[in-house]
Amino acid sequence: MKKTVVFKYKEGWGDHTVKEEEFEYESDATEEEIQKDYEEWVWNMIGDKFTWYYKENK
Repeated sequence: MKKTVVFKYKEGWGDHTVKEEEFEYESDATEEEIQKDYEEWVWNMIGDKFTWYYKENK
């Protein structure tokens, strides 16, 4: 038997900003495996919106 896990991201106010994606796992999947996938999913969702860089000192 498989289990379904829903990852959910709410970008702003209101239901129109909610992004959800369902993932299926084997019934013996660990929380660590799911957490790893969740973290990767989060980074993929926000990766284009955030960055960092070195500031040039004058």
